[in-house]
Amino acid sequence: MVRTSKAIISFHDNSFFNCRRHSITERARGLLGVRNSEILPLPANLCFEGTGISPDVQSLLVSNPATEILPIPAGTIWPKPSVFHVRATETFLDQLAALAEHHAEPEMCDHFHAYNGLQGLMQWYDAFSGDPLLVDGSIAEAKVQTFCRELGVPYARWRWQDSQTRTSPD
Repeated sequence: MVRTSKAIISFHDNSFFNCRRHSITERARGLLGVRNSEILPLPANLCFEGTGISPDVQSLLVSNPATEILPIPAGTIWPKPSVFHVRATETFLDQLAALAEHHAEPEMCDHFHAYNGLQGLMQWYDAFSGDPLLVDGSIAEAKVQTFCRELGVPYARWRWQDSQTRTSPD
């Protein structure tokens, strides 16, 4: 469970899968691979947080607002980040993928989340830094494995004990 000031984002059975990104090319596309592997049930809400999001990326994010917003704990305290909650559709993800081809990772986001209602689906604080993308256990493990294989990144089941030697994802 990830506690926020206004809501609790519930992760099914507190189990996560993680995908670690290594290659620069794959990192640029990794955030956008969610549609290709059908890992993320669409439509879903996405939250992008960043301090250096490019103006054209911001324009796309602003043009696709989510109507139901889940409060998500900020990943950056200072400088104050921009936060965008968007409704993800195939068209939106295609447009985002096109922008990602021409931007460095920090110009896309620093932190990324996916959710549907109060159900957290993905959590990626410090996106592109080598920290794992956590995927909720409600998403079929076979889909997560396929997703990781398509991106050419390692797959592992997340264990909370493993995170205690690193920075906690929440």
